[in-house]
Amino acid sequence: MNEEKELVVNNFIKKIVPEGTFLTRSGSGEQSNFLSDGIININKKIFLPNDNSPAILNVFSADGSKNIGRELYTRHLMENTSVPIQRLIEHGRSNVFVGRDCGFLIKEYKFGKTLDEVLTNNSREHLNQVDISSILSDLGLYLGQINSVVLPAFGKIENFNIVGPYNQCTWKDYYLYRLYQRMTKLESLPHDKKVGNFTVKDITNLLPKLFANTHSYLPILEQVNVPHLAHGDFHFLNIIASKKDEKWGISGILDLENMIAADPEVDLISIESQMNLSPAYRDLFMSNIDNFKNSYNQPVSKHYQEKRWLYHLTWSLSYFETIMQMDTDLHPVTSPINHYMKKHFEVLEKLSCNKKINDIGIPSLY
Repeated sequence: MNEEKELVVNNFIKKIVPEGTFLTRSGSGEQSNFLSDGIININKKIFLPNDNSPAILNVFSADGSKNIGRELYTRHLMENTSVPIQRLIEHGRSNVFVGRDCGFLIKEYKFGKTLDEVLTNNSREHLNQVDISSILSDLGLYLGQINSVVLPAFGKIENFNIVGPYNQCTWKDYYLYRLYQRMTKLESLPHDKKVGNFTVKDITNLLPKLFANTHSYLPILEQVNVPHLAHGDFHFLNIIASKKDEKWGISGILDLENMIAADPEVDLISIESQMNLSPAYRDLFMSNIDNFKNSYNQPVSKHYQEKRWLYHLTWSLSYFETIMQMDTDLHPVTSPINHYMKKHFEVLEKLSCNKKINDIGIPSLY
């Protein structure tokens, strides 16, 4: 983010946070900083008045009202779980920021490092100090608790409702509805728009073959009859790992605003995709996968292998749907984003040739 844009963001923050909030720790010299390379939101560390404790300010730079409502509802759905979500301190909506429908949440600060960062630092000295098996046991436990929540219908969570193309739609119909929405949105963007090394046209050129290839896989979705809560964005930048009382584990599950009522196995596919995006720790993760499976404690369908093609398609396509609408002034294209685009494009390119997921080389959790 350039200095001019950061000044705009900081001035906006001062208008919405509680009076007396600091952007630096008072008297310590500690500076506020942007905490993630977000593509639809801005995450800023702030310091609250009175106890001067750190917190997270999460600003949605578009569709703020919907994102706030969705997070409030999903927090309600998880009240009976032990999933370590961030305590909510304050929330609100505002359109004072560059004329947009913005929303903000102030949440507790979760100490630790992202799971991606912990696993990427895989030097022998580091790994001797990190209990990977304990971390993956927690990961399975908390994802299993999220996925155990049964919902009344398939669809996207909008405020306190679940919205699909029609009331009580099937999972197959909701899948097709969202796939068509994603493709239509990409087709509607200027085809010469470029983000990083890719243009919209690079993606839209693949869409006809991708859509045609889905038809042989779609019947398997008729076997999915019970809607469950799915995180919808269960990648390792949204998971905080830390050590407490000499024990490593997961201390935070972040970003609840993408949760949907779905086949819960879409979240398992997001973990598979993370392995594909992050080959540096793929073998490390997969060699400890039994710890994840044993604590996940949710039934995995006998059709899992057949569904992988469809879910990897929508996971990679959703990344480009979002990235191609990204405001690059607010959310700069970083090296990790460029890498993720490259890997997701490779998946879409191979799926457009109707390659099997196993032939692409993405590891299977089950």
